[in-house]
Amino acid sequence: MNTVIEAALGQHYTSLTADGSSTQGGTELVTEHTFRAAMAALPTGVSVITTPDGDGVWGMTVGSLTSLSLRPPLLLVCLHRGSTTLELLAHQGRFAVSVLAEDQHEIANAFARPRTRGTAASSCTTADGLPVVAGAVAWFTCRHQHTYASGDHAIVIGAVEHAEHRPGEPLLRHASRYRRLH
Repeated sequence: MNTVIEAALGQHYTSLTADGSSTQGGTELVTEHTFRAAMAALPTGVSVITTPDGDGVWGMTVGSLTSLSLRPPLLLVCLHRGSTTLELLAHQGRFAVSVLAEDQHEIANAFARPRTRGTAASSCTTADGLPVVAGAVAWFTCRHQHTYASGDHAIVIGAVEHAEHRPGEPLLRHASRYRRLH
């Protein structure tokens, strides 16, 4: 890596303390509450990440889906390091991501609650042997490529094997509420 970039990264390194606040050189920068509130100002797409779980489906609502590379096609999602979803993805080796349509807020809520994540599978169909949410505006099937731990989350990189999309508007989240584009 370029030494100028390494030096810049070293000067701006921020760490989280046990109480969730961030520090730089021992000085508190931002609390977890302030950070969460500020991030709520950023509108995000709402997606569901799914993987087989025995004879069923396990899934989780995420707002952190990002394209990473076009060549090769890669995407990333961020999952809590202690989540069952992260453990299953690593074990299964493959997963799907469904970009929810604007009318699928009930599905987003179902996959957001740990007790209903397995039962929300009735909203799924199969693509490339993986569960995807029926009616989603887009979906991707992926092979788990890497996981990188950072803070209390892990960055999961998926090599995209297949992608589909259909006309329609996506479900968005902004200011801790579901929104529509129009």
